[in-house]
Amino acid sequence: MRKWLIGCGALVVSALLCGGVGWIVASARVHARTSPNARFYTVERGEIVVEVSESGAVEPVRVVEIKSRVPGRIEALLVDEGAVVERGQLLARIDPREIQQQVEQGSAQVESARAQAQRAQIALELEAEQARLQLRQAQIRYEQAKREAEAQPHLTQAALKNAEAGLRTAQENLRLLQEVRHPQERVELANAIRDAETRLQEAQRNYQRLQNLLEKGYVSRQQVDAAHTQLVAAESQLRNLQQRQQQLAEQHAIELANARARVEAAQAELERARTNAIQDELKRQALEAAHTELENARAHLRAIEMRRLELQQARASEKQAISQFENLRIQFAETDVRAPIRGVVTRRYREVGELVMSGTTGFGEGTPILQVADLSQMRVKLNLNELDVAKVRVGMPVEITVDALPNRRFAGTVRKIAPAAQSNPQGGALGVVKFAVEVYLDQADPALRPGMTARCRIIVARNPNALRLPLEAIGKENGKEYVLRLVPNQTTPEGMPQTEKLFVKIGLRGARYAEILEGVKEGDRVQKPPFGGPARRQFEFNGDDSEGTSEGS
Repeated sequence: MRKWLIGCGALVVSALLCGGVGWIVASARVHARTSPNARFYTVERGEIVVEVSESGAVEPVRVVEIKSRVPGRIEALLVDEGAVVERGQLLARIDPREIQQQVEQGSAQVESARAQAQRAQIALELEAEQARLQLRQAQIRYEQAKREAEAQPHLTQAALKNAEAGLRTAQENLRLLQEVRHPQERVELANAIRDAETRLQEAQRNYQRLQNLLEKGYVSRQQVDAAHTQLVAAESQLRNLQQRQQQLAEQHAIELANARARVEAAQAELERARTNAIQDELKRQALEAAHTELENARAHLRAIEMRRLELQQARASEKQAISQFENLRIQFAETDVRAPIRGVVTRRYREVGELVMSGTTGFGEGTPILQVADLSQMRVKLNLNELDVAKVRVGMPVEITVDALPNRRFAGTVRKIAPAAQSNPQGGALGVVKFAVEVYLDQADPALRPGMTARCRIIVARNPNALRLPLEAIGKENGKEYVLRLVPNQTTPEGMPQTEKLFVKIGLRGARYAEILEGVKEGDRVQKPPFGGPARRQFEFNGDDSEGTSEGS
């Protein structure tokens, strides 16, 4: 009992040191009593493959049902089922006699329609030349008069607006000169003159003061000369400003005279614009006269328009006849039924002498004669349930085995996965959701035939050197996986190997083996844990992970 308590205490300390790593060694090692019938396994290196398996039928990617564009009786069938045909190769022939008669009738109808169109064109050209000339001249005059009548009111209004704006501008300029600019300039110049007079008086006083100090010997001659220079400059500035005052008065008089003249000119321009408003009525009358002339020209042309419609009708009849004739020629050429693709004839629906319907009649899809399949690219269509299809991605490798060729394996690739479940899946249990998946074979093989049953093994993940254990060697407790590792050199009182429970971290999980990421190491031996659920059936698995190390006690 004491030993057991000491061992438990050591395990608790170990668990505290390894805290936070939930998938490594278990928080406690529980020693179990080994049964004499226990099974043992060794942790080893080996391959683990995660796969999805499903069966389907081999079929060509491209299958074409060949139909005749021409209805009639089959005159010859040149290939049989299993024949390899090239694109454009002649496969069958429809009796061409009936369609040949139709081609000859169509040629005659084309010639007749062409003659009628030429006759209608000549009559139209002779009668319509003069009428077109008159109508063209009337249209030109009407368009010109219309543009002038539409533009004249805008021109009149624009002229009035410009004249009124010019008058307002001239009046405003005159007002600004009289009330703002000239008074402001006079005030500014008067202020400048007063400042100049003040500076002159100050310069005079300064000069007189320095002159007196010079006589007494208190200042130098240089200071007196500098004061004299300032006095002369002040007198000169005052004279310039007084002259500028006289010039400004003359300039103001000239500017006022020019501004008044511009006002008078603007008033005269406004009067002329008002007088020219009579042009609006004249242009309107000219437009009415041009419109009357145009209507007369159109009335004269109505009889010619009837001829034009007759010509259009004749040309339409000619085009229709040509179209029918070309269609008959195409149909005549297609009495020879040729292969649209390179492939193998997989079905022969009809025999020589049988009647076939065209695929262009509108009453049906036509009668198939042959079926050609391109066997250079094959595929297998699978129906995967929703759990398996979630693991599959486009581009995953696929291993394919065919029941008819049990000793051979073929390579393929997932090319298409349906974005939605099948609306009405065939087969399977009620309520099972199925998704269509297409697997393309990487390389064609002559031994593969359409319709063969193929088993596809989609490789979802693979690790060729994984640390692994059989699935039955791993137990589960409270959502965590564990193993019962054999404690080296320790046995039970009954002489059986002693085990301890270790929680492990699982990686890939294959059909039989699971990858051990953490918890045990290579070479450790584990005992199969007790099974507390319902009895399980033993399945046999194919693949690289179907064989492993299993030991009995």
